[in-house]
Amino acid sequence: MLEPSLEIEQIARNALHHSDGSDAEVIATLSESAVTRFAGNAISQNVSRQGLAITIRVVKGKCSARIATNSRDAASLKRAFEKARTLVTLQKESADMLPLPNPRPVQPIPAYEFFTAELRAEARAAAVLKAISKCKKAGLQAAGICSTGWGAVAVANTKGLLVSHKDTTATFSVSVQTGDSSGWAEASHRDFGEINVDKLVAVAREKAEASRNARSIDPGLYTVVLEPAAVAEVLQFMGWFGFGGLGFVEDRTFMAGRLGQRIFGENITIHDNAFHPLQRGLPFDFEGLPRQPVTLIEKGVAKAVVHDRVTAQRAHTETTGHALPQPSVEGPMPLNLILASGESSVVEMIASTKRGILVTRFHYTNLVEPMKLVLTGMTRDGTFLIENGEVTSPLKNLRFTQSVVDALNEVELISREPETMLADWGPGAYTAPALKIRRFNFSSGTEF
Repeated sequence: MLEPSLEIEQIARNALHHSDGSDAEVIATLSESAVTRFAGNAISQNVSRQGLAITIRVVKGKCSARIATNSRDAASLKRAFEKARTLVTLQKESADMLPLPNPRPVQPIPAYEFFTAELRAEARAAAVLKAISKCKKAGLQAAGICSTGWGAVAVANTKGLLVSHKDTTATFSVSVQTGDSSGWAEASHRDFGEINVDKLVAVAREKAEASRNARSIDPGLYTVVLEPAAVAEVLQFMGWFGFGGLGFVEDRTFMAGRLGQRIFGENITIHDNAFHPLQRGLPFDFEGLPRQPVTLIEKGVAKAVVHDRVTAQRAHTETTGHALPQPSVEGPMPLNLILASGESSVVEMIASTKRGILVTRFHYTNLVEPMKLVLTGMTRDGTFLIENGEVTSPLKNLRFTQSVVDALNEVELISREPETMLADWGPGAYTAPALKIRRFNFSSGTEF
């Protein structure tokens, strides 16, 4: 087997060989992933898979057509190009269609760890059994996943552009349950050896045990301490529905028409930066153009959104290298958001709170209203009442309905230690510290 970057580049070149004079682009991805799942204090599943995806796009004037295949043999690639060339003649012209880009220099990101890529099932099982043993001895139930894998992607076109990237990813996630409570912890890193399984199990156990016999509390406005996982969830929605160039030029996000204005509190700075050491991302976009670090919010002021070539043209600016596969109905997307850290800690946030709620993480989060980014969702795996600077009792889960724009104008403290959560979709991640926020709205309670 070839080295992953060399192999994926060869696949892309082989595909382009069948372009037959057409203006064409190829996106090729090759991956290998494995996951060990556990539940009820036992390993329940171990699976691994290899994947290949090749997307071929043919451009003709103001029209384009895209075909996907998972076969790399010459006959399959030739057929895919023939279909794309036929389909492009049937397309309506698009005013936004641009010619394929010329090559530009791309700064590489070293993100491949041989140890992680070659990790075997026995090593994952050993980590899982360590977690299970600690919980079983305490009379608790453990469940979760241990996953490792590698991926390689290449973008090439008939104008001579060819770029590639390879990376590795490892995740350990553990949920610990008692009879009536749960706790959770998770960590991801390109190097499996950097994941501290003992620490994750200890955190999840502590939250589960502290959450026994949870009580209800009336919904309303509370000071909250959001741990990094909860903040990362919010960042993800900000990326999807706030910082993209398409929503910006169509005047349907909280950033629209507000560059240069203060939107959030002065202690809020948000970047998109695939090159950050805690991040996982591509050094180029899905047109093969270099991805630029972008300061989106600086000390509360709206500074920029991310662009691909289409939205940059409409906004009379330059692409920032954030294109999704073209043509894209979603437009460009920031996939590596980072909320700048502060000087506090979760312990200090709790100590400074007279009455509030500590939140481990959110789930079932959904968008309610885009212009103020109103989200709704549930707390999960550890929600606690804070009184007079101490955590005094566990709470049943609560539903929140809250404008992110309003919430980030009410941030009192930001922690110094960020954590990174992998994106639910795409090759990205979200790096977030903990936040203490005034007047956070919980709209209803639950029975669990």
